[in-house]
Amino acid sequence: MSKIREIQLLVRSGLYYLTEHADDEAAADGFDIYHVEEGILTGKTRRTWPKEGKYEVVGTALDGRPVGIVCRITKAGKVRVITVYEAGETMFKLDSFPDNPIVKPQDLGLTWHEKGELKTGAVFNGGAEVFQDKIMLMPRCQQGYSEGTYTDERTGIERTCLENYVSEIWPLVSEDGVRFTRFQNPVIRGDGTDHLDFTYGIEDIRIVKYGQRYLLVGCGKLKAPFKGAGADRIAVYSTGDFVNITYHGIVEPFNSRNAIPFSEPANGRHYMLLRFYPNIHLDLLEVGIDQLLNPSRHVEHWQRIYDRRSRNLLLEAGRYAHEKEKIGPIYIPSAPYELRGNKQYPVDVPAVIFPVGALSRENKLILYAGAGDKYIILLSCNLDSLVDYLWERCRPAPRLQAQGYHV
Repeated sequence: MSKIREIQLLVRSGLYYLTEHADDEAAADGFDIYHVEEGILTGKTRRTWPKEGKYEVVGTALDGRPVGIVCRITKAGKVRVITVYEAGETMFKLDSFPDNPIVKPQDLGLTWHEKGELKTGAVFNGGAEVFQDKIMLMPRCQQGYSEGTYTDERTGIERTCLENYVSEIWPLVSEDGVRFTRFQNPVIRGDGTDHLDFTYGIEDIRIVKYGQRYLLVGCGKLKAPFKGAGADRIAVYSTGDFVNITYHGIVEPFNSRNAIPFSEPANGRHYMLLRFYPNIHLDLLEVGIDQLLNPSRHVEHWQRIYDRRSRNLLLEAGRYAHEKEKIGPIYIPSAPYELRGNKQYPVDVPAVIFPVGALSRENKLILYAGAGDKYIILLSCNLDSLVDYLWERCRPAPRLQAQGYHV
């Protein structure tokens, strides 16, 4: 019996269920469980992931729209629907390393005891780069925090949060890109120990090789995480050896995180990607790399970047139903450490996959991503396949080309 036939027989017998993630994604595209069921019963298998035992089924929903369903058959003999989306296009998906997560907090000693119970901290969202033929990661590391509640300033709704949640950065090193250990034990702190520009942590550092040095660009927190809007500032460091690390300051005029400078000038000009929530912008550093390395000297130029941000929009979230505050996807989370967690893999923030480190090795794109704000996972794909997919299916529409977006 073919696998699609087996899946359809189980669905006809009512032996299937949607994960919470799949239910949320279906609702975002206007599908309900009956649309999903019809999509499976009318569908064909478009793609399989043998190592993970997952199948992409594309069929027709009750309203006539093409619907894509990623599912698997559980050991209990039920169809577990992992995600649902409107399937107008072929989906590109990164591969997940079989032994994920590759870095866990207990691997680095990020544990403590509280009232006789062992607690585990977090290690996630690490920038990546090659240094002396080894792979360096610069992840956020946290411990000693606890669950709490706060009142959302925008909505007045009481929400859960993490108290005493202050990140610091630990450099890690690996010979093979999978097994990581501490690298000579330096620490980048954002708790007021090294300076007072921000005192609630340093987060999500990207590593960009620039000449003979490495730029380390992250997010300095002016207020406690979860509790204060407008508290993110671009924080800049640099190093030549990942031991001696220089702090250069913060970009003060505006709230932003996830900034990435280009690794070299283009036509003699220095460019930078910036995130003004929830969109991605591309802009010019008008006075060159010194604008980044001495941000306090160039406040007026940073202010100009903010003022003209609407003219330099590169990627806009929300153009499609599945995009709420993100752009994508090219990866569909399905493991417990990527979604709601379980006893073996508890998570701190559910349903989050956040890629920060990227490398190109032997025609492969290698991504290091945070999972559940708790772990580091490894994702990859063939670069030629990705470029072919982007060229065939993701070129700007004529309207966008007219506005200057070209491939």
